[in-house]
Amino acid sequence: MRFSYLILFLIAVAVSFIIMYFASKLITDPIKRLIDGVLKIESGDYKHKVGTNKKDEIGILSRAFDKMTSKILTTQREKVKILESVKINLEKKVKEKTASLQEAQNIILHALKDVQNEKNKIEQEKVKDEAIFKSIGEGLVVLDSEGKISFINKKAQKILKRGDIETIGVVWQNVLILDGEDRVCNNNNIQESCFEEMFINVSEHKIFHFIRKDGSKFPAIVAATSIILNKKNIGAVMVFRDVTQEMLVDKAKSEFVSLASHQLRTPLSSIN
Repeated sequence: MRFSYLILFLIAVAVSFIIMYFASKLITDPIKRLIDGVLKIESGDYKHKVGTNKKDEIGILSRAFDKMTSKILTTQREKVKILESVKINLEKKVKEKTASLQEAQNIILHALKDVQNEKNKIEQEKVKDEAIFKSIGEGLVVLDSEGKISFINKKAQKILKRGDIETIGVVWQNVLILDGEDRVCNNNNIQESCFEEMFINVSEHKIFHFIRKDGSKFPAIVAATSIILNKKNIGAVMVFRDVTQEMLVDKAKSEFVSLASHQLRTPLSSIN
């Protein structure tokens, strides 16, 4: 009798363990699946579903979790679409800006090319002008707005017996030194009045006597004019020619005529 109770007790215990095992599996398996799903979703797999058809608390929780991941996935897709739209707009704007910048760059390059061409033309004209100035048979002096010599040709340097260092950048009164009564201003006159007397009032050819570096004097026919730009005096140009030989020839002619007329009058007086 006691043995029969013992067997029944053991059978009951075994059945209890079996029931508890399956019951625990029914509870823990959905939890494990939920945990595995959460880990997959955490790794970025938002398409993974962990929901079940069970109506217990685990089933309700898993389905709620699936809804949450679905919303996250939808939101993510919307954000991706927005980002793609923003990317497309940015690319479009970048292309437009690039095209605009390219166009502006082309315009600038053309402008720089035109400027360079104009600069080359100006340089060529400058070289031509300098060649013309240097080839002139008379002395040529160009002054800037401050009355300093900015250009002087070789003929003028040869006549004045002065080089570039002694002339370029030097005030004109210290190079074109006038002698005695030919001076257009004295030390008390201001430079502007000297400039006006020499380069504005002397518009026609006039003879002045200059003093060279070595102290020798020579007469020269001078033609001077000021350079006006926008009604403002920005400099002047002077052309002069040494007429020493011409004046000596004129003097010799005068002396010859005077001597000849004297020699001719003497026999006429005797005849009379």
